[in-house]
Amino acid sequence: MKVKNSKPKVIGNPYKYLENAKAILEEKAKREGEFYKYRKYVKMAGHTAWAGVLLALDYLLEKQNIRIKGRRNVNKYSEFISKREKKF
Repeated sequence: MKVKNSKPKVIGNPYKYLENAKAILEEKAKREGEFYKYRKYVKMAGHTAWAGVLLALDYLLEKQNIRIKGRRNVNKYSEFISKREKKF
């Protein structure tokens, strides 16, 4: 990870992504008992929620002036979180 000397830029609202994921599940996935009827929309909601989580993590990284070099993957994010949170 490389340290970057610039202000964090304003990003979209990660909570909006989570709200959209919830709306996809409620409106399109059609719950039947414990499970959802349409797998496609469950997958879409999961991807939308994950994008919101990554957006929030990107904001935290920029706020601390940390830049991930190269292609981003889960291991780099978990490394960042484990340095901040000892429980992780």
